[in-house]
Amino acid sequence: MPKKFQGANSHAVEARDRDQAKKKEAQAKAIKDKEDKEWEDSDKLINRKMQRKDEREAKHTEKLERKKENKELADRDLEEAASSSKSTKNKKPSRVTHAEISSTHAAMQAEMEKLMRESKARASKITEVDHLIENPNRIQLDGENARTVEEALEILEGEGPTDRHVEKRVKAAYLTYEEKRMPQLRKENPNFKFSKLKQMLWDEFQKSPENPKNQKFAAYNEKI
Repeated sequence: MPKKFQGANSHAVEARDRDQAKKKEAQAKAIKDKEDKEWEDSDKLINRKMQRKDEREAKHTEKLERKKENKELADRDLEEAASSSKSTKNKKPSRVTHAEISSTHAAMQAEMEKLMRESKARASKITEVDHLIENPNRIQLDGENARTVEEALEILEGEGPTDRHVEKRVKAAYLTYEEKRMPQLRKENPNFKFSKLKQMLWDEFQKSPENPKNQKFAAYNEKI
């Protein structure tokens, strides 16, 4: 008589089940590792974006603080100048009026104009470059009454089409130079007024290699 079928071997079934369980576990682990890596890469990307955003905000905040500080220094100089010029002989000191501040500001602007004329006489590089280019439509700095550094930059911006892009670079370079150098000047000269510091800064910039005007002059000399 044939042997009676007794079913699958229990040990073989258990071994097969263990193998299948291990495979499923390995597959599940691989899927989980892949998802974890994707989340990790995503987190790194988000963190980098957040870091760049924080850096931009920090730079913007620092720039606003510098502007605020410069304005406060300028306002303080105006008030101090107005207070010192008031006569105390017939009346007690009173709050500085807007008219008095405006009058003092005009006097300071006149002084600034004088200082800038003296500075332009020393800074001959710009004038020499202007003569070499011989552009009849170009506005010479010596022929303009620039009352402030900002107006001097505006005069430069208003020059002829030959150097239009150069003058835009001059203004941008000056603003960058001011942000970098002004804190150092204030630290080196804590008792100087803001208007004096601005004049010192402008004089330095006239001779600085960071001034595109000076770079253009140097390039011209190399060609000839």
